[in-house]
Amino acid sequence: MKKKSSYLLILRNNNLDEETIFDFIKAILGNTIQIEHTQEYYLIIFHENEDLELEENLNSFIYDTNLYIKCYISNSFDDINILKQNVTAILNYFTFELKNSIYTEKSLIDEILSKDLMILKPFILKDYLYDLDMHNILITFMKNDLNTLKTSKILYMHRNTLINKLDRFSQITGYDPRHFEDAYIIYSIIKNK
Repeated sequence: MKKKSSYLLILRNNNLDEETIFDFIKAILGNTIQIEHTQEYYLIIFHENEDLELEENLNSFIYDTNLYIKCYISNSFDDINILKQNVTAILNYFTFELKNSIYTEKSLIDEILSKDLMILKPFILKDYLYDLDMHNILITFMKNDLNTLKTSKILYMHRNTLINKLDRFSQITGYDPRHFEDAYIIYSIIKNK
């Protein structure tokens, strides 16, 4: 089975102690990481590990060293090209006016939801951006309390077909409409046209 990759995006700033940070990150993630950098950021690509508690470790590191680090930890992806495409999207929202220093995809989106939903739409919906049939399925599913049986009856669709469509949506976007937090984000994006 192919390993999934994630990335850690660290914004550069004047008081960033790069050597200390990279020593710490290599200690956590190992030497198999790939580091790319520009004038704006460092991009650290690593293989996903279920036991890895990167966010907690980074929070402890920031507290212990009293360094100011602004970073983003991605979801995991099968394709490294998707990772690199998302960096551009994340940089569009990842401004210094945000309050926290460490963001995951959901915490970043939660903060942005109140600001500019239209920017988020292509990032979250991906291949389903213009799929009005899928939008209808998702809205109907959410209006029926995430109940597949009720939704399939209302849509005149076999329950297994509905489940397959929800599975496919989750696989492509990384958001599972059967989980409340994800459903809230999807609903907010689709309803705000």
